[in-house]
Order: sequence, then C-alpha cells, then structure tokens
Amino acid sequence: MPSRCVNIVVSLMIIFCTQQAKAHRPMPTPYYFIAIHCEPLHDVADAKESIEENYAILRQMVKDASELNIKLTLMFSPSWARYIGEDQMRTDEIQAWRTLGHEI
Repeated sequence: MPSRCVNIVVSLMIIFCTQQAKAHRPMPTPYYFIAIHCEPLHDVADAKESIEENYAILRQMVKDASELNIKLTLMFSPSWARYIGEDQMRTDEIQAWRTLGHEI
C-alpha cells in the first residue's frame, strides 16, 4: 500500500512539474495541495514498527517533493504524532519540513 501512495504522489508531481516546464515561466503561487494522510494503523499487529517503516517512506517523499519545489500537506493521526513527539530528532525534522514550506 505505501508504494502505491508513493507512485501516485510521484505521478502527480511529474505532471505538475511538466506543465510548469512547458509554460517556460516561474512557478506561481501554487493553487493546489497534495495531502499525505499518515493513518493510525489500528489493524496492524505492531503499529509502532509499521509507523517506523512508513516514516522512512514519508521522509523520502518529503525529500523528493522538496527537490522539485512541491509543497506537501502532511496530516498525522494521534499515533503518528506520539511517535514523532517521542524523539526530538523527529520533532526537529518535522519543523524543518515546515520551514521548507510543507504544511503540517
């Protein structure tokens, strides 16, 4: 399932960037948002381990989007927020994403 989400997001990014490149003009203020839902994973036996794996995927998605100057809207369920809040490095990373223009 996560790889399907990654494929969809990457496809949307490519379409958007291709359209902008064809126009040969600077990107205007974006009139879009790409929502990334970080779901609670209730039905998974070891939810924390699954969140850890998915967090690595999310990190790559944010990196790729940032390199393409595409801003993401990141939506975290309470279990994700707890996972992020448990570690200062993750909390700092989220704040860095916000500084880059991603919406939390």
